[in-house]
Amino acid sequence: MIKISACVIVKNEEKNLPRWLASMRRIADEIVVVDTGSTDQTVDLAKAAGARVFSFAWIDDFAAAKNFALEKATGDWVVFPDADEYFTAADSSKVREWIRRVHQDRRVMGLLCRCVNIDESRGGAVRNVIMQARVFRRSLSLRYVGAIHETLEYKGAADGELRPVTDFCLYHTGYSGGVIRRKLERDLAILLRQREKKKAPPGDAYYLADCYYGLGDFQKTADYAREAIASGVRLVGRESRPYALLIQSLTALGRPLAEIRAAVKQARKAYPQVGDFSVLGGIGAWQAGDYQLAKRYFRQGIEIYARVSREKEAFLTTDDRDNLWPRALSYSGELARLQERSGEALEYFAAALRQAPYQGKILTAVGRLLQQVPPVETIAFLSSLYHLPQDAQFLTECLLPVPLPEVCLYFDRQAGSRLAMFDRFRLASRPLAAAALAADTAAAFAQIGNWLRQHGGLSPALAAVLPDGKSGDVSRWEAFSH
Repeated sequence: MIKISACVIVKNEEKNLPRWLASMRRIADEIVVVDTGSTDQTVDLAKAAGARVFSFAWIDDFAAAKNFALEKATGDWVVFPDADEYFTAADSSKVREWIRRVHQDRRVMGLLCRCVNIDESRGGAVRNVIMQARVFRRSLSLRYVGAIHETLEYKGAADGELRPVTDFCLYHTGYSGGVIRRKLERDLAILLRQREKKKAPPGDAYYLADCYYGLGDFQKTADYAREAIASGVRLVGRESRPYALLIQSLTALGRPLAEIRAAVKQARKAYPQVGDFSVLGGIGAWQAGDYQLAKRYFRQGIEIYARVSREKEAFLTTDDRDNLWPRALSYSGELARLQERSGEALEYFAAALRQAPYQGKILTAVGRLLQQVPPVETIAFLSSLYHLPQDAQFLTECLLPVPLPEVCLYFDRQAGSRLAMFDRFRLASRPLAAAALAADTAAAFAQIGNWLRQHGGLSPALAAVLPDGKSGDVSRWEAFSH
């Protein structure tokens, strides 16, 4: 019987911990929670779930805290996701199956899986995907190193390996828009202090580049990305990432296209199996106005992604195909549209939507291409790409600006008629009814404004948009509301 321990270090994780605990209960026989100074309900939640809870005094060293947790674990294998990471229910059983599959092969010290960084503030949009070692044997030969962005270090026999696995994914929400800047500033401060004390670990240039990119300092991103590449240090799961950061920062800085092309060439030579560099080069060429070069780059990236996906390749490096593949398809669709090849454009956009159905900008672009198509055919086409009625409101909202009146009204009915009455009148080609509704709304707000004026509760900002009920002037309200 193989025993599996799930470990985590936490501080004020009451929001994320329930999901982590639920995920780990499906995998582990033992749960170890190391608290580094929580002041919320984190510890109580862990104890209530049956976890073994320990305290650790925080010393600005993530590796030290994680190694403390490893010392408390008793399983044959360890699963060590962060508190803001989780496996889906379906993937949890695959984790256990893979552990059973490789347990007898002593050369396999751990499993590398795809860690999907998602942004919950943008509806779960994928930020990027990297390979992470979150499942490994409990062994004295395996310990974490690095005060920040800690990584596993293996000091055992030379034939020990981390095996890449594509059957399951780990989902990470910790870099969502609402929290990412605070975390990046924290990480940057620790990294810079390490440099000052000359205690910086190998590969810290990459982490500095990553921090500065997230904080919008693209010049420092480029400088540290070049340093990371020149160092020759290859961080497991992030080997190719410095090249991507360099291309992205050069593009953001508006550097000459020749410089961007040189960076793309260098990256593709080092990692020919990664499609990211061609797509990023295409974006750089697009912004520089070289659309033919952009087209070639996008085509290269799409071909690489398709081959890797078809052959189910797993390699030990960052793979941002979930984010960049639909972008490459979308850009290619836009190029075809500009060249008035609407059929080709629609094929590209449809492929992009199949890759990333909830990217609203792509859906709106598709809607514009479908304006000359009969509504019945448009409805049938979009219904084949989405799940109804649950996606109906999303379809309505994205298509409303196009506009596609009959199509929007159809999907709105599927969504339970959630559109405002004004929009329904407008889409139904009833401008007089829409105007009357707007006037009635304005009159109602005028009454509210008069009441607030009488009772001294009208702010200057609100006064600027509320109509004057006495004069009947509704123009300011109409301009504001529409």
